[in-house]
Amino acid sequence: DAVNKAPRKARPHINLGVAYQDLGQTSEALKEYEAALRIKPDLHLAKANIGVIYFRQGDYERARQNLDAVRQAAPSFPGGWWNLGMVYIAMKQPDKALEVLDQALKEKPDLYVARFAKGDALALKGDFNGAIENYNYALKDQPELTAFKLRLGTFYRRAGNLQAAEDAFRSLVADPQYGADANRNLGVMMSEAGKNDDAIPYLLTALKLRPVYPEVHHDLAVVYIHRGMPGRAIEETRNALAQ
Repeated sequence: DAVNKAPRKARPHINLGVAYQDLGQTSEALKEYEAALRIKPDLHLAKANIGVIYFRQGDYERARQNLDAVRQAAPSFPGGWWNLGMVYIAMKQPDKALEVLDQALKEKPDLYVARFAKGDALALKGDFNGAIENYNYALKDQPELTAFKLRLGTFYRRAGNLQAAEDAFRSLVADPQYGADANRNLGVMMSEAGKNDDAIPYLLTALKLRPVYPEVHHDLAVVYIHRGMPGRAIEETRNALAQ
């Protein structure tokens, strides 16, 4: 309604674009952002959101071009910096990612999304302790972001801090979105520690929470092999392949 009544104003186009983007209707969102930019070419939010859409579509080069343009035109706009950092992470260029993410944190030290992204970049370089430090820093302000708790547990495990990893996964076993992944990780950790009997309940719980989970069927097959149960291992392997 606002766009229809004020078609020559940029803000209604941006707001409508954001609404379309939230609904996953990216082609409609792009049209509205482009309309806003035709009216006001220096709207950094519109160009940044276009970059984010390309990023989510896997078109990393077009995303990089748009977000780099935002970074150069509006160096004080942190969204351009941290989103560009995410693109560089997806392109497996962690050093470039860290360069722009550090700039984002310089502009806005409490920008938790940049802190999470920095953790991803450090993990990509194999610096799991550095990644953990940044995830924990961000989770102090955003403890409800369970996806990053799951990632934190993963990197505790890779860093060799198995108790901290187990604690992170246990905090998510009942989570409606990530409970299956948390239970799977606990099952795999038990299996790796030689506790195959303890691993099975976690893996079965993961399948109960997410019935289509071929990786867990494979994990169960490995556990059954360790227990000397080849028939069950074959059954679970077939389930994994079927899925």
